[in-house]
Amino acid sequence: MKWNNTLLASKKDVINRSLIDFIKAHTSGFKPLHRYEGTLELKEDKLVFEGIDIKDETIFKLEIALSNITDVYYGFDEVFRGREERA
Repeated sequence: MKWNNTLLASKKDVINRSLIDFIKAHTSGFKPLHRYEGTLELKEDKLVFEGIDIKDETIFKLEIALSNITDVYYGFDEVFRGREERA
């Protein structure tokens, strides 16, 4: 399976976001908070994100072996709280 137009942000990106990042993420017409834009692909043995780091315009690739994934949580936590969601 492959998903184009995928947005990605790390815990560090959320914690260290700027005021401009916060405003853009909460304004209609802008995308949600993210640092990377690209494609997410679920392969037989791994999850692969390939895209661009929009802060420094470099290529970014992240591979996670499915055997390393022990849990998937869908929701908010202490870093990305419910009040961060604009929808």
